[in-house]
Amino acid sequence: MSISSNIKSLINKPAGYLYFPFKNAFQPYLVLILISIGLYVNTFNHEVAFDDENVLHRNEFVIQGVKGIPALLTHDSYYSYYKQMGLENSLPGGRYRPLSHITFAMEQEFIGTIPNGIVDANSWDINHNRIQDPKEDINQDGLYTDYDFWVRGAGFRHVTNVLLYALLIGIMYHVLTTYIFSNKKDMVFLSLLLFAIHPLHTEVVANIKSRDEILSLIFIFSTLGFALRYMKTFKRSDLILTMVNMLLALLSKEYALVLFGLIPAILYVFYKEQINLKEKGFWILLIFVGIASFSLMKFFNSGTLIAVPILFLYGGYYFAKQSKFASTRLIYGIGAALILYLAMRFAATTHRVDIQVESFENNIIGNPYLFATPNEIWASKIYIWLKYLKLFFIPNPLIADYSFKTIPYSNFSSPLVWLSIFTYASLIVLTMWALLKRKIWSFGLMLFIGFFVPIANIFIDIGATMGERLFFHPSVGICILLSMLAFYVIEKMSWTKKSTLLLLGCILIIQTSAFAFLTLKRNTAWKNNISLFTSDIKNAPDNINVITGAASAYLDLGETAKDSSFKSYYGVTANNLFNKGIQIYPKHFPLHCNKAINFYHLHMLDSALLSAQIAISIIPNQPNAISILNNISSAYMYLGIQQFEKRNIKKGMAFLVKSLSANKANDKAWTNMGLGLLQVGAKDKALSCFQSALQLNPQNQKAIEAIKGIKSGN
Repeated sequence: MSISSNIKSLINKPAGYLYFPFKNAFQPYLVLILISIGLYVNTFNHEVAFDDENVLHRNEFVIQGVKGIPALLTHDSYYSYYKQMGLENSLPGGRYRPLSHITFAMEQEFIGTIPNGIVDANSWDINHNRIQDPKEDINQDGLYTDYDFWVRGAGFRHVTNVLLYALLIGIMYHVLTTYIFSNKKDMVFLSLLLFAIHPLHTEVVANIKSRDEILSLIFIFSTLGFALRYMKTFKRSDLILTMVNMLLALLSKEYALVLFGLIPAILYVFYKEQINLKEKGFWILLIFVGIASFSLMKFFNSGTLIAVPILFLYGGYYFAKQSKFASTRLIYGIGAALILYLAMRFAATTHRVDIQVESFENNIIGNPYLFATPNEIWASKIYIWLKYLKLFFIPNPLIADYSFKTIPYSNFSSPLVWLSIFTYASLIVLTMWALLKRKIWSFGLMLFIGFFVPIANIFIDIGATMGERLFFHPSVGICILLSMLAFYVIEKMSWTKKSTLLLLGCILIIQTSAFAFLTLKRNTAWKNNISLFTSDIKNAPDNINVITGAASAYLDLGETAKDSSFKSYYGVTANNLFNKGIQIYPKHFPLHCNKAINFYHLHMLDSALLSAQIAISIIPNQPNAISILNNISSAYMYLGIQQFEKRNIKKGMAFLVKSLSANKANDKAWTNMGLGLLQVGAKDKALSCFQSALQLNPQNQKAIEAIKGIKSGN
């Protein structure tokens, strides 16, 4: 059936609601989708912020457009970024989430591609006429920089994010009302309304990079929908669609692994006649999946790429075909999708960047518990579980980053740590009991616990403390549980329907108004890095990443400010933040590098040189540090030339010495130093300088002519 036919069918179908005044089955979809879009309309004119740079503009494969898609499938998701930054991928286990990057590449095809995939200083020149046309200053800051390329088409990407979010809400509503809660549509609508408007989700929708979270949940629920439809139709096409969506869910993010426990649990509760846990084939298939997955993870480079998948596919197919239960064939299907995904992942993440820097364990950015004792590490991780729940119920204030040193280290003497242990232990026990008793409300608990385990930082090191986007998946379960609880209380009350509707309406108006206000307000912070970090520094004054971001934001404000007093104010503010961040973590490269840039803009070259040299000592040969050192070297050189023109040879030579200390490969500085030495009659030393210049640049005409002059005696 076409989309229009499905809509007509829904319009002609009764809504099946008891409390909400919907006249047909289409109206709930329409309301949820319109609310989902309406709350994020104010992001359509946003630029880029936070990690967008990593996945978009420093990803050469994305910038190449459709041409780069094969490389996106065969490389670690951060391969290009780390290569361009001269770093080694410090993320534990690497990252392989190519699907969102593929959508970025497809968008880039319409926005405008760069054949070599490198965004350089001239990328703003759209028509390649080397003229600064007003239309090429995309962000209207008066500057023509690579940032103009970055923000080009950003609105298009934000619109895509919002539409995908609305699509997700529609898919979730369809799956839940069709296959799981067909008699509880009021409850499903309320839970998805809460989910759609929740301020905690602003990072996922308003930050382009977080599209992987949306795509992941889209394909998880699509997999679930096709799997449950297969349990009704037993059609091979539905099984194939389940496998395809499972693979797409895994290619979005690893959360889809939860489906291996979630689907059998849902069948046990809601489709008990379709699953037989006593069947040997079912458990043999699960064991096969485990062995094949473990072998691929541990021995991929030893030849198991061919042996293990074939063993699973042939052996598993035998047991799946022999089984009388569709649930066993379903497990085989999603298992085959997992094996294919793992083969793709481990083939891709073997690509490494060779430049060595600090390991993950010795980097506070990648390891926020670097300075904690083992007791504090475990206690802090457990305490954060409670903080997630607090943010769900009181989503204010929200910040873009929760890394060191936002959340103080905890220890087991803290009552909050034990409250967190008790809360989650109770939820796990309650989940197991409800599942064994086949309680329908176990579904919400299974979603919450299942999706929370991967982000709990216990079994899998996520390389961070916590993140609002990480709670996107688990929050679905809480929304369903709260909605079920609300209707359970309503049904137990002996009120009239009119009174019940009045109470429900009041709760909805208050809740949706408060959350909608917070969502719309938080969206504005995600416009760009300047708005994001200057806002978040107020709520996370000691967060090393927020400090770095805010300092860099003030640096950018100083660069674009027209008034000299504002330039000075922004520069001083940025420098104070750089100093604060360095005091917290002295080995953080971006702080020193950006501090050098800030001093350079303030014409404080000595301070700029010192900061740049510290930066290059932390990460040798880092492109950004080399670039600022080259700029500092050129600035000193021109100061030296000016002194020579004033016949102040001594000062001129001093500036040239500093120029070469910043960049020994500056052939022009060597040439000018030679010219200065000639003025004081030091021909031998001058000749040595000219020869050094020619070694660096054999085409340096001034050096060539000077050497000829010295040898001819002129």
